[in-house]
Amino acid sequence: MHPPLRFGGIAGIIMTLSRVPGPFWSAASLLMSLAYYGCRLGWGLAAGFLVLLSVHETGHLLAARRYRLRTSWPLFVPGLGALIDIQEAPGDRWQNAVIGVSGPVFGTIGTLVCLFLAHVSGCRLLYEAAFAGAVMNTFNLIPVGPMDGGRVAELFSRWLWIPGYLMLAVIVWYLRAPAAVLLLLLMLPIIVTLFRRKKSLKSDSPDLREQSRVSLGKRLAMGFLYIGLVIILASSMCWIFVKDIAPRLHAGKSLTHSIPGNKTAGVDH
Repeated sequence: MHPPLRFGGIAGIIMTLSRVPGPFWSAASLLMSLAYYGCRLGWGLAAGFLVLLSVHETGHLLAARRYRLRTSWPLFVPGLGALIDIQEAPGDRWQNAVIGVSGPVFGTIGTLVCLFLAHVSGCRLLYEAAFAGAVMNTFNLIPVGPMDGGRVAELFSRWLWIPGYLMLAVIVWYLRAPAAVLLLLLMLPIIVTLFRRKKSLKSDSPDLREQSRVSLGKRLAMGFLYIGLVIILASSMCWIFVKDIAPRLHAGKSLTHSIPGNKTAGVDH
């Protein structure tokens, strides 16, 4: 009889891959994303966009570590952006919202720094990278499901996910990108659960409901922060459009590499 294979078949492959360190997967996924975006946006813009995306994910990572939650290394998904697996549930809705909003906060700061450098140097590539960062962070603030905006919306009401889902649907219709359609389909079951949640709330104990409450002051602070981020990002996009994109359109120049998520470039998370 032959001795059994210790790492045979699909199960063996999975066991082997599971022992590969997280930093390797993070670096490998980053390189794959660089290749993906580089072929569609140009290598310079792809590198700038991934730097800003990494800054965004760093915000989530530091916030989760602030609450002493175990996390994975960032995993970059070509066409969809990046994610960090938080391996422990946040203590309450406030912690969940803080972790969610920290990504756009860091991402907005990174975008503004990039925009400042673009203004000082006049570098068109930096303008494009700043615009890409503004689009990416604004997209993540859509109030639906596990997206950053959805985590903030939970402080007020999960029913805000419905208009957020409709906003996502409009964006998907405009982009007509396979990755965007996939994201929309993945969000649909989450929306369906809203209509089943009423029954589960009745079974929650008074102590559990008390623990899930967030003070009015915290909710107002988070609400103002959320609105402020949206205003800053929208203003940045408008400023870049007037400063850089509109003049090039007027001159008849191509903008195929200026906006990530166009009809030929896919969509990011």
